[in-house]
Amino acid sequence: MLWCHLRSVSCVLTIAAVSGLRKSPPCSPTRECGPSYVAGGTRQPCTTKKKTTPPSPLTKFAKLYERTYGRQRVIDGPIRLMDGTRVKVADSPVYDEKGTYFIRYLFTNDIVITSMNLKAPTRLEASQLDSREWDPDHDSLDFTSYTTTMIEEMFTYGVVEISRNAAAKVLSIGLGTGYINSYLYKNYRKMNITVVEIDGVMLNISKKWFGLKLDNRQRVIIADGVEYVKRVARAGKTFDVIHLDACTMDESAPVNCPINIFLAPDVVRSFSALLGPRGILVMNVMTMKSDHIAAAKLVKKAFEKSFKKCIGKYAPFSAPNIVMTCAQFDRPTGLKERYQRWKGYTTGE
Repeated sequence: MLWCHLRSVSCVLTIAAVSGLRKSPPCSPTRECGPSYVAGGTRQPCTTKKKTTPPSPLTKFAKLYERTYGRQRVIDGPIRLMDGTRVKVADSPVYDEKGTYFIRYLFTNDIVITSMNLKAPTRLEASQLDSREWDPDHDSLDFTSYTTTMIEEMFTYGVVEISRNAAAKVLSIGLGTGYINSYLYKNYRKMNITVVEIDGVMLNISKKWFGLKLDNRQRVIIADGVEYVKRVARAGKTFDVIHLDACTMDESAPVNCPINIFLAPDVVRSFSALLGPRGILVMNVMTMKSDHIAAAKLVKKAFEKSFKKCIGKYAPFSAPNIVMTCAQFDRPTGLKERYQRWKGYTTGE
């Protein structure tokens, strides 16, 4: 299974549970409080006094949803994945500093493997409460996830034009529930997207519950990512951007993302061959141990044997995930500020 972002259904549902028990941040006066630890820790309710601001119509609707279905509504599962993991799909309302919204997520035990925002219905009425009928949000960037930074890198490295008409050949290793590729597919109609996923069950889940669309612009190939990369590199195929988000939940591994086999010299050479002189490789780097910098250095050392430069940075929306980009050229200046202005956000870096 190619695991993705780890998030906890807690006070804000966005805490990366990657180093044992991690305290969730203190609840602000405007947050709906929940458990104060993630990943199966002791549940202690927040006691911060809330401001007495009138709830928004969406918050009222979310409270009605909770009274009807509970805070977590399981809509499918358990589902057995190829590696034996049993997962469920659930919908939940979220209350945080951004306001109220809904998410759909894939989880096992106390760990949220990956999630996607949902579009709430236009009419916030009791007749519209069945979230199984709602659409996943492929239109918007997810400002709780490292995936927003992985998408940003495509544009700020100058590989992809900062335009809705941007054209690019994109390869994603690891489907998850398909957020990155679905966002690119929906917002950039001239992009051609190939996703490689080892587990056919994940493909079925993504199509059934996470809105994955397949056509001549977007395809999913069920294959081992390492073997696929080596095979198409030998065939001379090239891409403009490769996203690598393939992970393991093995707590003994020094690096959980990417899986160690992707660091092998012949695999790294294949990635370089697939990109040519002007393409980039963007990776999610994560460890379940405490030394995130050591994990990033390990990945950097492996990939800089075939790339001129690899630059890693903490994902501003979901540290301690580190997004690392490898290329055969230097990053242009000024594009990050331009891209963030265009998309209407800033990371203040």
